[in-house]
Amino acid sequence: MYSQPVEDILVKSSNTLWACRYHSDNGPQVVNLSSITACVSMQPLPLVPTDPEGGFWFVVEKLGLEDAQLSGYEETLDGEQGQGGDASMIPD
Repeated sequence: MYSQPVEDILVKSSNTLWACRYHSDNGPQVVNLSSITACVSMQPLPLVPTDPEGGFWFVVEKLGLEDAQLSGYEETLDGEQGQGGDASMIPD
């Protein structure tokens, strides 16, 4: 789906910016869930004046879920808030 990282950008960024070009949607495959060891996303790289073509995408390895605390909201029958949420965040 994406090219190999652009070598010039990779070297100039000390191997921290993996800028790739998008090719097509022909690459998705179904894999066994237990074979997944990591998850990354490809985000569009903002256009820069020195690159009139644009179209670069970059790899994001940490999507933020490690830092997030997922909690639910529990409502009792009388409308009072239960554990797991903040009533001030719920619209009337």
